[in-house]
Amino acid sequence: MPLPRKQKPRRKPFVITFAQVATVALLPGCIETTVTSNPPPTEAPSCPPEQPLQGEACSGDLTCDYEFNVGCGPQPAKATCKDDVWVVDAGIPCNPPIPPDNPPDTCQALATEAECSATEDCRWLVPGCEPPLLPQAGCFAKVDCVGVTCGDDKTCQEAVIDPCYNLACDACGMTVSVCLSPSP
Repeated sequence: MPLPRKQKPRRKPFVITFAQVATVALLPGCIETTVTSNPPPTEAPSCPPEQPLQGEACSGDLTCDYEFNVGCGPQPAKATCKDDVWVVDAGIPCNPPIPPDNPPDTCQALATEAECSATEDCRWLVPGCEPPLLPQAGCFAKVDCVGVTCGDDKTCQEAVIDPCYNLACDACGMTVSVCLSPSP
């Protein structure tokens, strides 16, 4: 009786080849993980923290709300980016204006033009060229006194001042309302 022949074991080259490819793919540096785009992503346009100036460059479709102070409290302002420039609509300031607390008394206490000019709510005025003249140069509230109690036995009166004092212009008279002592 013939002896059974021993069969040779079968090779599995596909499995070995697959295993080698899988091993190579897992080696460090073989897989790139950086994702890039062209062009790089850009930030979406947003409202600037401070109100932009009229005509200043902008981009995007934006409308931004701001507030500004014109001497009568905060007033609304809108800035809209239109055709790549800011268009600012500052609304209408209050009328009549409401002056800050006690500027007539505070300003008139300032004795020099330098002190007056350094104070935001005050203005230095000098007499004009026609009656009723401002009695003398001095420091007054920046906002006319219409509707304000003047204090210290003073009343709100119209006076003509020189609007061109220290300026290069020829006008000599402009009427303002300031707190003055009654005329004798």
